[in-house]
Amino acid sequence: MVPLIVALLFAVDSPKSPLATCLGPFCVDGPAITAHELQQTYGNAPVRKGMLCYQDGELYVRFRLDPHEGSDPVMKGIYVGERPPAPCEEPAKAAKPFPKLMTPSGIAIGDPLGKVQVLYGDRPQFGVETFDGGSQRVSWDVCGCETTTIDVRLEQGRIVSIEVGESE
Repeated sequence: MVPLIVALLFAVDSPKSPLATCLGPFCVDGPAITAHELQQTYGNAPVRKGMLCYQDGELYVRFRLDPHEGSDPVMKGIYVGERPPAPCEEPAKAAKPFPKLMTPSGIAIGDPLGKVQVLYGDRPQFGVETFDGGSQRVSWDVCGCETTTIDVRLEQGRIVSIEVGESE
């Protein structure tokens, strides 16, 4: 039997904050963070398909880079999760630990669905999309701009990954 994945898209009722586009100190709409800066701090991971991928203990961290920013691309998205996301099947081991990677409202890996619903609401904005696999992906427009989203992946009612970034 194949479990079900449901993608739910929600709106945020609270005032939009520029910090809503952050995961820990990494802000998509903040000052540009370059691939070179990330590699200097966390180790020289190779850029694969516009991504830098690291493993920090049991967590996986992926930075999505903007390839249109010249020779040193800037971060346009960040993922943290319990499993390596594509194309990060072989991530580099982080040279130093990442800071606590949570949303500005305190959502982190391992939190229950109820905490997400209290902070972000539970009214569908764009509808429901169904997939195979056994988890839910919940997305919010975090800046009110319809270009930057936060995706929270849930399995058995708890968060297993968070991604913040510009919509593709």
